[in-house]
Amino acid sequence: KCEIPPDSFISIAEKTGQMDALTRWVTQEAIAQYLRWQRAELHIKIAINISAENLKDKSYSNFIIALKERYDLTDHAITLEVTEDAVVADPEKATEILSYLRDHGFKLSIDDYGTGYSSLAQLKQLPVQELKIDRSFVQYLMASQDDQTIVKSTIELAHNMGLSVVAEG
Repeated sequence: KCEIPPDSFISIAEKTGQMDALTRWVTQEAIAQYLRWQRAELHIKIAINISAENLKDKSYSNFIIALKERYDLTDHAITLEVTEDAVVADPEKATEILSYLRDHGFKLSIDDYGTGYSSLAQLKQLPVQELKIDRSFVQYLMASQDDQTIVKSTIELAHNMGLSVVAEG
């Protein structure tokens, strides 16, 4: 079995215009796996990363909403993760699409939080329920006072905004 880390192929998919097709394939595979786990009585929720390209129009949103309805998935069974950078490209459109997805029962998460270029003003307007603190702040948490301060402050900020927090890594 050959494993290729996402960092190795994501940029290629983006440069060749295949990101939307890749995301749709991953979405279908993730939902199929989720359904297998449910049949085995393993109640595990899943998270799917969606790209900046998927936030440009509603076609991906309609695609995943149709899958959710076809397989009668419960609300919040799937968390959709977007990076800060995906939102920065077009904040108004991203907020519109994310709100549409939230209104159709998807849990939304900001992935790799702290590494992008979004502002706190942008964060408060996004219809997300979760922040995932990037692993670069978590991996040396025990040794770095700066990382401890950043992580603690981010957790407090998120909780004060009613958001749950996940520490990557």
